[in-house]
Amino acid sequence: MLEYFQNYYLNQQMGPGYVMTNIFYAVAVVLLLRPVASLKGRAFLRSLLNMFLLWVGSVVICGIGYSLLGQSMIVDRIMMILLLLIYAVFGSAYKPVTRLVRSFVFFSCMLHIIPISEPIGEWFKDIDTSLMWMEHFTWVIVIGLAMVVLLFMRRYSTEDLTFVPTYPSFLLCVIASIGIGWQMISPYLHPERIYNIPVAVCFFAITVLGYFLFYNVSREYDTNLELMAIQHKQALDTELLSFSQESYGEMHKIRHEIRNHLNYIRLMAESGEYQKLKEYVAMVCGETEKIFQFVECGNHVINAVMNHMIRQGESLGIKVNYQIVAPPEMPFRETEFCSLLSNLLENALEAAAQSGEPNPEVVVRIWPQHDYLFIHVENPVNDSVSPQLRLSLRSTKGNPKTHGYGTKIIRDLVMKYQGSVRFDMKEGRFTADVMLCLVQKEKYGQDQFGNMR
Repeated sequence: MLEYFQNYYLNQQMGPGYVMTNIFYAVAVVLLLRPVASLKGRAFLRSLLNMFLLWVGSVVICGIGYSLLGQSMIVDRIMMILLLLIYAVFGSAYKPVTRLVRSFVFFSCMLHIIPISEPIGEWFKDIDTSLMWMEHFTWVIVIGLAMVVLLFMRRYSTEDLTFVPTYPSFLLCVIASIGIGWQMISPYLHPERIYNIPVAVCFFAITVLGYFLFYNVSREYDTNLELMAIQHKQALDTELLSFSQESYGEMHKIRHEIRNHLNYIRLMAESGEYQKLKEYVAMVCGETEKIFQFVECGNHVINAVMNHMIRQGESLGIKVNYQIVAPPEMPFRETEFCSLLSNLLENALEAAAQSGEPNPEVVVRIWPQHDYLFIHVENPVNDSVSPQLRLSLRSTKGNPKTHGYGTKIIRDLVMKYQGSVRFDMKEGRFTADVMLCLVQKEKYGQDQFGNMR
């Protein structure tokens, strides 16, 4: 290791470009996978320490590799992979999909930039050999193009999106992997430079364009889901208003009829017809019970969702047993919280309706404790559905494409609001427990609602 450092850093056997490129790569990995907000104040010193430790890691890896295999390009590329992998897993706080896509794309572009920059640097060097700085032009191009890619990926970042589709992410990683594979094996195939350079240019362009398309697809996907959530929230609000108006109309009607009811009750009491009186009172109470079965917990999002689900449960013959204590204002976007709660309850009602129980019941508990909001939903399940399938929350509806967002919405929103979710099934009962943080700290340049600044 010390011999490697002596030969390649102090004596610069491979030139200053090798040293500068390795140092830049350690810096770029931190900039790639660490938010800009964490590069200010005290966090800046931590970022500098991360850069230094990554550079030391590159020296250690290359030192061991060169001592075992000798000077080899594959050693440097393995070093690049390991540094990126280690920091993506242990040093980055981005969402997993952001780490995955950024790592694949940047590493692929970095490998393509190297063969592209070499002939350009040689061309500048041949212009005037008397100019000493011309021989350094190759690594300047490498660092310049890599920095452009880095800024491009930060500018078009999917980290500010709540929902990122899986298939475009996977497809982009596959495209980047093909380019990485070609550049890893090309030194052993000894392709003519006249062919390798156009191939590298094409792979580079395809990867960058693919990332841009991935960003646009992800943003459109996120926007569509947001619009769906807004429409769903508006429908629930409309239904809640209609239900409130109906209940008010019924109560207004009862107010006008209360005198008749009281007179009739008084006559039956005076005549001693207590059994008939008992039946009549039970009938009147039964008529008014539905009117006053109305959720009003102080939070209008929970009110809208719960009242909708109660009415939907009644139409399916499912009783919704609830206990709710909730703050009137919560630091969650209304559409997102509405989507999370709706998906939990819709899954529960769907499973309860298919459970086969004569009188199925869905239990809902919502309560705050310390700095967290807890949501517990419990429902019966059909024994014919395997625990693995039920715990995966895969839709059993006729068109799973339309209803396949539930699990992803729940998990993504829980992650966004610094909480946790657990699904369990025991003795024919399925439970979902969600915990959301009510005190949203500034994180990665986000505001209290989780939106990137």
